[in-house]
Amino acid sequence: MNDFPNYFSNGIQNDTDFVWKEDEWAVSKVYKKGVMRMVPVDYNVWEKTSFKSIVKKIEDAEDGTTGRNPPWEVLCLHRVPDCNRIVKPIQASYKGVNGNDCHTYNLIFKEYELGDMSKWRGEKFGNKHPAKTVPEAHLWRCLVHMTQALAVVHNQTGSTQKHPGTLIHRDIKPQNILVADNGSAYPSFKLHDFGLSRVAYGREDRRGPGFSGTYIWQPPESPYINTTYADIWAVGALIHYLAFGEYLVEPMRPNWVDDLDEEDMHEVQKYRNKYSSSHNWYLALGPRIVSPINLGEVSRITKAEVMSLDKHMYKPKYSDRLNYWMMECLEFDPVERVTVERLMKEMIPEARAALLDLGGEKALTDFELVFE
Repeated sequence: MNDFPNYFSNGIQNDTDFVWKEDEWAVSKVYKKGVMRMVPVDYNVWEKTSFKSIVKKIEDAEDGTTGRNPPWEVLCLHRVPDCNRIVKPIQASYKGVNGNDCHTYNLIFKEYELGDMSKWRGEKFGNKHPAKTVPEAHLWRCLVHMTQALAVVHNQTGSTQKHPGTLIHRDIKPQNILVADNGSAYPSFKLHDFGLSRVAYGREDRRGPGFSGTYIWQPPESPYINTTYADIWAVGALIHYLAFGEYLVEPMRPNWVDDLDEEDMHEVQKYRNKYSSSHNWYLALGPRIVSPINLGEVSRITKAEVMSLDKHMYKPKYSDRLNYWMMECLEFDPVERVTVERLMKEMIPEARAALLDLGGEKALTDFELVFE
């Protein structure tokens, strides 16, 4: 049973009858503060549940709320219908009041054994000797699945209840994409961790700066990240990451601000004190550099030398059309950046055809967006 008002029940995945009891599970690994992997304490618990392991996340109730109101992540997920592209907790358990008089919850999530995108890419491809190229089918599938996820998050499809404002994820990165085994050689990609999300209600919300999230995955217009445009940039950055294993911030140079034009220099300097260090300031506001993924080996090595990047990152080329859609997501001008609507209408049919060519019907496993 989930321990907060029924009004927020949509913030929990509703297709499971799993009941979590704290004394039946033991911590096997701590991922970070407040997030841990748990396993059953004995075989009897294992036998009665379909989950061999779960992830427990400890979160406070939303600031300024009273009583058993949910954490911010659940408040955000309440806006999002259950589907096969978004990860929701399978249970929420009220812990009570902690030492800071905050109401605290255990959020229980299914664990995905393939891990997040960063772990999966490293283990399957990047950490091999020599490193392996991520097959193109995986990049297409990631682009499709994240487009579908954003269509749901941004309230473009699937919602039976129109909510005011637009939900922006604001922290799309490899560590927040879970890789799910669907029984085929082509895994699925799921968006999770809405703890830094924001609801943008009007023009001022969207125009205002934001200083949350993981700076290296944010767009060139950062700190203006409270927009759907910023989420789309991050999806393009995921495709670039799958191809190259790198983020898009240019290597830091001394006196990098001096290279900016007067207007950009003023904008960058204005927010200097908003960041905890010069390094974070640079990661948030420093120049972005995007490398095409359809270049040949020789061209890439030349480009790598110019960029002072490691040559080992440059692998056999991907298709022109995959590169086209990635670059549309990574358009530097946010107003010119491709929209979710266009990706859904034009990119996904192309992806279907490309996947059929690359892997046949099996490459289309879990291709469609499904509401649960």
